[in-house]
Amino acid sequence: MLDAKYYRTEGTPAFINEMLTPEQWRSYVSDYDFGPVAPNRIVLHHTWKPRLEDWRGLVSMRGMQNHYARLGWTAAPHIYVAPDGIWLATPMNTVGIHAGSGNSSVWNGRWSYSIGIEMVGDYDKVRPSGPVWLNTLEVMGGLVRRLGLRVERDVTFHRDYTNKKSCPGWSVTKPWVFGELNAWLARTNLTLEGLTVVAEPRISEAKFELVLNQHQSPAAAEARQLYRICVAEGIDPAVALAFFYHESSLGKAGICKEFDLKNWGNVRTPEDPKLGQSIQIPGRGPFCKYATWSMGLLDWCKRMKGPKYAGAGLHTVETIIPKYAPSSDGNAPNHYIKAVRSLVEDWQTEEEGQPAPVQPHSWYVTVTAEALNIRQGAHTKYPIVGQLRKGEKVLVDATKDEGQGTWLHLADHRGFISEKYTVRS
Repeated sequence: MLDAKYYRTEGTPAFINEMLTPEQWRSYVSDYDFGPVAPNRIVLHHTWKPRLEDWRGLVSMRGMQNHYARLGWTAAPHIYVAPDGIWLATPMNTVGIHAGSGNSSVWNGRWSYSIGIEMVGDYDKVRPSGPVWLNTLEVMGGLVRRLGLRVERDVTFHRDYTNKKSCPGWSVTKPWVFGELNAWLARTNLTLEGLTVVAEPRISEAKFELVLNQHQSPAAAEARQLYRICVAEGIDPAVALAFFYHESSLGKAGICKEFDLKNWGNVRTPEDPKLGQSIQIPGRGPFCKYATWSMGLLDWCKRMKGPKYAGAGLHTVETIIPKYAPSSDGNAPNHYIKAVRSLVEDWQTEEEGQPAPVQPHSWYVTVTAEALNIRQGAHTKYPIVGQLRKGEKVLVDATKDEGQGTWLHLADHRGFISEKYTVRS
């Protein structure tokens, strides 16, 4: 559970007046106690005013709180989705005031109430986009999953309850909202049953490679091959990457780094003895060591698909992790599950909020040195994995600089060569 400040209220009407990040929101909604009667629908609004350019965070929240106080309201909408994050207003276990007859009523055969979500901005002429819309999808998607709602039935608009409002804006239509929300739910694939491991890729190869490079993972040089191993084995690359992140900070921490294990998931024994072998780690017992990151990942994928997990009916991180990292071994399975889910969602959200990556062009260079080493990464600190001779012509497809000048990436993925010992052909 998050800090108590995210549940305390202040002022009149009672507002929480705290902001959540998308990751905090996921934790918040998953643990939230709605009380004996949970809400059974969502009402979507736009603020109209304040507009995006007027937004001032807490100052704006308190301004709206004072506005409702002047109206004599005892409650207000529950959530404000703003450019800077997800703001909490009326507690979600309280009936809000925001949509007239849509606040509470007998709905689908029983009395319940709605959650009012305000998108900051005026959307009569343009649709919401950027952080406001991405975070609105997070809020609606989290509530749909937590409350077991049906998108087409239980997501409603303010204007459904009055003929005097355009809210949430004339440009916001149900076919568009339902399509966006259903697509988001499908892409994240975080259903009520859990996050599946054997699944279609949830992030692109470019995003997978970017995460490894941004974190300066020692596995970055093999990024494309690693992604394609996951795809070939039917394992979602995003989930595999999240396990790697949680186990060893992408190969940068713990025994994986200290003993150069190239062990994707810190496993103790190989699934396929042809791919790796167990070695004794002083004070820690056996752990598997692999010659390459690709071999370590391939073995991990086979483990997920094999008799220990998928073969035993364990298909989601929620069912796999308690066995994979049991509490009896000093682990915290619930924390591990939340971490994996959050990482996958974050990478998907980041990718959705960015333009599609431009594919690098390719060009030929000719080697000018007598012998030019091919290295695993773009620096002499990386191991040599091959060599080119003077006069050889090779195809390259990207450049990289890690503080030692420009290096060229070989299009056949063998590694990197220093640009200063080549000329463009």
